[in-house]
Amino acid sequence: LLASAATGAALLVLWRLWPLWQGIERDGGSLGDHRRALPGLEPGAWRGAGVAAGIALVAALVLLLAWPGLFAGGARWVLAGLLLAASAALHQWLQYIAPAPAMSW
Repeated sequence: LLASAATGAALLVLWRLWPLWQGIERDGGSLGDHRRALPGLEPGAWRGAGVAAGIALVAALVLLLAWPGLFAGGARWVLAGLLLAASAALHQWLQYIAPAPAMSW
């Protein structure tokens, strides 16, 4: 139950921050500049949930690879290949999705 709650909370945080990740990947620039622009952007688009899930997947694969003794030999290489493919696919996808619209006050 605790793991489910932590996963849900992480996805919600990543969903709120998806314009930050997309801006860094797409436009470059500094993290601070993109972070300061977050309050003026609407993060609620459903594509943001997909971005959050993709970032969470890549983070989970990194954690699984870093866990000592969890995978051995060939399984570790398969997981490393999955991480490489998921990272490249997420990077490519972030280049093409529409950015978050500006908030209309």
